[in-house]
Amino acid sequence: GYVAQRLPNGDYIVSIRHDGEKQIVVGGNDSQSEVDDSRLTYHGAWRTASDAEDWANGVHISNTRGATVSYSFVGNEVRVIGQVNPQGGLADVYIDSVKQLAGIDFWNPTKIDQQIVYSKTGLENREHTIKIVAQGSRNPVSAGDYVYIDAIQFSAATGENGFGEGGGPRGNQRFIFGYTSRKDY
Repeated sequence: GYVAQRLPNGDYIVSIRHDGEKQIVVGGNDSQSEVDDSRLTYHGAWRTASDAEDWANGVHISNTRGATVSYSFVGNEVRVIGQVNPQGGLADVYIDSVKQLAGIDFWNPTKIDQQIVYSKTGLENREHTIKIVAQGSRNPVSAGDYVYIDAIQFSAATGENGFGEGGGPRGNQRFIFGYTSRKDY
């Protein structure tokens, strides 16, 4: 069974009783779109590998400095889905031709598939292009310099979080950490 609690902004919190089940699928309209790695644009040396754990059973891999993958989307947020493992390398991320401060490190001590390796929110809700560029390098603990691209997720959803009837705080608020009295200071 499940319980759906409606929030003031029209979203819901859904609590699902799973009775020991390990795989539960929640269906419905989702404002998020996902594009498999096979539909992205690649330049440079990339190869594909089949893996049942990856989205749509495949992933694109490169360790060549300057190899790029890009995708244009309409939305206000974007995520890069990839694989991380002990041979993971480094990549730079560009959104609308602007290098982002945080790149991607595909290294992890164990292999994990379908990981969000990069996320950017707060974009203007319009067309954007994301580009990932393999550095051909690695962090000091990595055994390789491979970049693993599995999918791109993006969304153009908008909504108000709201604070309910009262509308939330409107003026300055001050907190005194360690003050345990129930009265205002």
